[in-house]
Amino acid sequence: MDYYQYKAEDFASEDYFKNWVNAPDPESDRFWSDFLKEFPEKYYDFHEGRRLVESLSAVYESSAGTEEGSARIWERLDRAINEPPFYQLIRRFYPWLAAACLLMALGCFAYFYQGAQQRSGTPVNAVAATGTTYDNPGNATRLVRLPDGSEVSIDSGSRLEYREIDGVRAATLHGGAFFKVVRQAGKTFEVSAGGVKTTVLGTSFRIRAYDKDQNVTVEVRSGKVRVSHERDELQKGNSIVLAPNQKAVFSKESQSFRKDVADPDSMFPEGTEVRNAIYIFDDAPVEKVFEAIESQYDVEIIYDRTLMKDCRLKINLEDESLNRKLDVISLALGIAYEKNGRKIVFEKRGCQ
Repeated sequence: MDYYQYKAEDFASEDYFKNWVNAPDPESDRFWSDFLKEFPEKYYDFHEGRRLVESLSAVYESSAGTEEGSARIWERLDRAINEPPFYQLIRRFYPWLAAACLLMALGCFAYFYQGAQQRSGTPVNAVAATGTTYDNPGNATRLVRLPDGSEVSIDSGSRLEYREIDGVRAATLHGGAFFKVVRQAGKTFEVSAGGVKTTVLGTSFRIRAYDKDQNVTVEVRSGKVRVSHERDELQKGNSIVLAPNQKAVFSKESQSFRKDVADPDSMFPEGTEVRNAIYIFDDAPVEKVFEAIESQYDVEIIYDRTLMKDCRLKINLEDESLNRKLDVISLALGIAYEKNGRKIVFEKRGCQ
């Protein structure tokens, strides 16, 4: 089943999903847990579908064994199916409409409260600066949606603090997280973590900044980010720009950066199973192997095509990361390589 295409109502009508909601077992728990890890963007449809199933089950249980109860259940289903689209729309989006009304009321309150603060001399940004804190003490990744619409998958044992102030969306990270930042005109998104500031407009990237680690790592999956020291920022040239599949490693000891090729497999939210391309080669030209790597990882492999035209590989790299793939190929060919940004350069020689 292609559950990725499912909306909330699709989940609620799927037998395997309904059976799991009403009578979970270890196998179904593992299946749906793995599904959310692989497709965290389906979190809201998934849980709305679960709520619909639980709601219908509650009605059934309260009316079980009676014709009146059965009739009420089917009446409810028939009304949901046949009522005019306008009412379906209102019913479906009622929670959001209620939330919008609440936000409008809060906005009016904030407007008059802000005016009162200005008249009394209290700093206007004092309340905004407190922000919101998202903790993840559990063992699984926690997906949160920030007020600006950005999504953050927070690793276990990590904490994120978020606030918007003076046109800047500012976050402070303790631990690890994967960010999907939405673009907002005139509003940058800044993440402070382990003494490193990462500035973006709209992109996806991963940061690892654990107190126990000696390095802070920023890896870019899409878009571009600027990475700098929190204190120096743009001074002393201590600032670098990262493109997709690049990473910056900041040494806490030397207070310096180095730029490297990121391993795309490691950038996904913690616990996500990354689907690799097929990497089983049976006496394949090395050119075909390199083309597969370049296509998946968006890197350029430079080698001497003339000297290596007769090099062939019988190899299985299906479950390996990018770095491991390169190491295995290098060992099999007897040819060393080095990484330079998004370029991977094999030394100029033929295979052994």
